[in-house]
Amino acid sequence: MKHEYNAKTSEVEAMKAKINELEQLVLKKESALGDYKRQVKQQMDEYTEEMKNQEAAYEVLKVNHMQLEGRIMELNDTLAKSMRQRQRPGTMTSRTPSNQSLVASGRTSGSAGGAAAAPPRRGLHASASVDIELPATLIPGTSGTVDK
Repeated sequence: MKHEYNAKTSEVEAMKAKINELEQLVLKKESALGDYKRQVKQQMDEYTEEMKNQEAAYEVLKVNHMQLEGRIMELNDTLAKSMRQRQRPGTMTSRTPSNQSLVASGRTSGSAGGAAAAPPRRGLHASASVDIELPATLIPGTSGTVDK
């Protein structure tokens, strides 16, 4: 009977040691998990901050792009008006620059003077095939806000 008691006592001691070992392992894993959670939170905070910065920069670029698009539209309108004025009868003399102005600008054609002809102008009649949402500041007659 004493022998059984000693066997059971040693078995209980072994179980207690195993429980202590497992508790230490759980504490170690919880600590590692806490570290990982802190790292993930830090990375998410950094990502969120960087994302806000990138979105702000994008918004600035979008406004600049819209202003440039508006300016391009204005210049295209001005160019179209100028082209229409040049095509009117009776304005033939204003349409053809003098030889002196061509020589001064380096835009002579042919073999005289050895200068090359000016490259053809492209895109004079091109139009944008995309819808552009203009900020209210570029739309005449708006008070600064536009409803979508």
